[in-house]
Amino acid sequence: MFVVVRYAGAVYLLYLAWRLWTTPAGPLEVAQAPRRERPLQLFAGTLALTLGNPKTMVFFLAVLPTVVELKRLRVGGFLEIVLVISCVLPAVLGTYAVFAARARTRLSRPETVRWCSAAPGRSWPGRRSRSRRAEAPSARASPAPVPRHNIPRGQSS
Repeated sequence: MFVVVRYAGAVYLLYLAWRLWTTPAGPLEVAQAPRRERPLQLFAGTLALTLGNPKTMVFFLAVLPTVVELKRLRVGGFLEIVLVISCVLPAVLGTYAVFAARARTRLSRPETVRWCSAAPGRSWPGRRSRSRRAEAPSARASPAPVPRHNIPRGQSS
């Protein structure tokens, strides 16, 4: 029964590969553009979201004492750190956003969608045959058993 299920699964995967390979690629639906916000409002919201992220807070709690001597930190130094963080984080995250927008534009082209849809269809049939070769008895090497007469006295196997 298990052999029947395995072969049925293989046939189904071949069917899915054929469908992915032969299905015409259509354009991706692009979500509606978000409403426009004022730059200061957007900056403040992004900064609040980033600084409220627990991972960010843990990172700064771990790194800050190694960079800044906290016993000597005064209000002016604290404000300098806040200013640097307020400039660096939006710049880094803004760069991510620009690259994500470019990637969305490129990945929504019909030829890219077609290529991305066909790639799994090309690789699935070959993957199964490679995994079967890896399971071949010659590929499974087991350690040779140790003869009992080679074990020194007083030790057990």
